[in-house]
Amino acid sequence: MGTYALLVVGILESIVIGWIFGADKLRKYINSVSEIKIGGWFDISLKFVIPIVLTIILGLNIFDEIKNPYGGYPGWALTTGFIVFILVPILAIIFAKIPSKDEKYSIQETEITLEEE
Repeated sequence: MGTYALLVVGILESIVIGWIFGADKLRKYINSVSEIKIGGWFDISLKFVIPIVLTIILGLNIFDEIKNPYGGYPGWALTTGFIVFILVPILAIIFAKIPSKDEKYSIQETEITLEEE
């Protein structure tokens, strides 16, 4: 499961950074603080090449797992584990409390005093 988790996280990271945050913003920041400058190839790699390659690797791993089940376990056991692996993060996202723009959080400071006897 560790291999699958790493691949899925890598795919999600490249999508979030490349498409949501913006690969161009990251490239501009890197170029502003680095002696070695990176070009537009970075944006293309982060948005397209990395997610596609990692998705292909993930698909090949899943195909190989179906063809040669891990440790001789029955297919139903591996399928159940894979479904749980997929469902838990999805359910966490669905049921997570995401604050709206109108909600404000405040942290109340509590004074802690130590009394010596």
